[in-house]
Amino acid sequence: MNRKTLFGAIVLAIAAPVAARRSAPSATTCIDSQQIVSRRALANDAMEFSLTKGRTYRSRIGPSCAHLAELDRTYLLVLEEQQGRRICGGDRFRLIDPVAARSGGGGFSYCRFGAFERLTPAR
Repeated sequence: MNRKTLFGAIVLAIAAPVAARRSAPSATTCIDSQQIVSRRALANDAMEFSLTKGRTYRSRIGPSCAHLAELDRTYLLVLEEQQGRRICGGDRFRLIDPVAARSGGGGFSYCRFGAFERLTPAR
């Protein structure tokens, strides 16, 4: 192997882990509910939370959470489990249609938050 090829191989070996660390989102177990500025559903399988100081997190919910895409239009999010001020991966919540709930309807299934994946880079 000549010197150029060896040098190129070393540069790639060093740069690859650094690039992977930079681009990989960091996951956290919990977020502070008092720092939530806004939230929005991403189709039926994830929610995105904007927190103070410009931080954004995504939680994958999974396909078993019916009506997630209709959050805040028709359905309200009601936390069933919460650890103090924190919302954590694994915590349960329900999406409730207030009109159906008032008329005696019910049977709203539970959903669970996944880990919270940080989308904005750390400062």
